[in-house]
Amino acid sequence: MEAPSSSLRPPIQNKFSAFSYDEAHFETKDFQRRVLNWTVDDMRNDKLFPGLKAIPQVFASWENYNTSFISHVYEETRAQTNSSLEAQTFNEWSIKLLKRGESKDGPSFVELEGTVVFGKVNDMITNDLMLLLDGLSWETSRNRWLCLIAFSHTKKERLENKDNKIVKMKMLTDQQVPVPLDQDLGVMKLTNLSVQQRIFATLR
Repeated sequence: MEAPSSSLRPPIQNKFSAFSYDEAHFETKDFQRRVLNWTVDDMRNDKLFPGLKAIPQVFASWENYNTSFISHVYEETRAQTNSSLEAQTFNEWSIKLLKRGESKDGPSFVELEGTVVFGKVNDMITNDLMLLLDGLSWETSRNRWLCLIAFSHTKKERLENKDNKIVKMKMLTDQQVPVPLDQDLGVMKLTNLSVQQRIFATLR
């Protein structure tokens, strides 16, 4: 089984290119936006964050404290995703997307809703970072993926006269990819972003 290498999406203009990884004043959502905009090549690139500086033992200011950690958190996240790609031990699910709409996290994100066709819903954890695949599983997707998505949560909803668990995920608004509805697609977990989210929340 080969690791992911290509995407169906065309090159997109990064609306957040002006954002500095070393910027002291930022929102936790900036972390989500930057990571969800990565490509598989980005995740494999161990030079994505050149010139990482050692974290000092003494900090000159609160701003210096903040900026000392930010790039390292990004690099650790990239390394975790790359480790999953290299190990090729993926948790996979098949889902059927039912609708897409506005996200409570603002206009930068689109919320996706769907049901799990194959796989245990309870194995999905909030802030899981996943690849949305062009196929039911990685092996049948022909090494093609649509975009990165972040799993949000599940909710119970009555569909077709029975209780179903609806899964909610989010993707970037500017991902120029057709995300088909009412079609079974695969999702593949790369890592979980909860620890990074908590770190960024404390650095705000």
